[in-house]
Amino acid sequence: MTHVELRDILVDRVGFRQPTSSTFTLDSTTIKTDSGRYFQDVHPVVTIKNIETSSQEIITDDTGMNSFLQNLTKAVCLQVVGDVFEVSNIDDNILTGRENIFDDAIGKRMAINVGELIINSTRSNHTETVNKELQQKTFFEVNGNEGNPKFPNYVGLKSRYGAAIEKLRDSLQQVRALDVDTLKLPNYNDTETILL
Repeated sequence: MTHVELRDILVDRVGFRQPTSSTFTLDSTTIKTDSGRYFQDVHPVVTIKNIETSSQEIITDDTGMNSFLQNLTKAVCLQVVGDVFEVSNIDDNILTGRENIFDDAIGKRMAINVGELIINSTRSNHTETVNKELQQKTFFEVNGNEGNPKFPNYVGLKSRYGAAIEKLRDSLQQVRALDVDTLKLPNYNDTETILL
């Protein structure tokens, strides 16, 4: 199967919960969740309000919001599939009832994408819809601060997502292709560097 075919299998694994405080009504496709998991449960940054206010598109009705959320979910699933599989043709039997192993990575990737929407938020008319303080806090949540000696160590969403992808690769026996530069092959013409 292709990446898009696998995306179509995974797209209903995690859904959006209908928020009680939103003016939008989400349709059955947007709230569908085969796993019983919701994006809003993964991280507090994932809210319909955050998505609405940080989107480059001005969303004014239920149809527009549902369409935007469904496209965002498809993009997230395709990103996860691309991060796990380096090959373009995936063995059809690789999942066989194990679609649930993707749920954690899909949720974390959605949180990263919503966070990046907030961080990069300005509308086409450059009117700010998200304040700078929220952008800075979200940047910290998404990226963490590993290696910064001035603050306590905090593992961001990107690091947690990377760990989820590595776990998926191990589970599905997907090995990263070797990069020739990382092998550091010896120069066989230089007798001083060859180990005897």
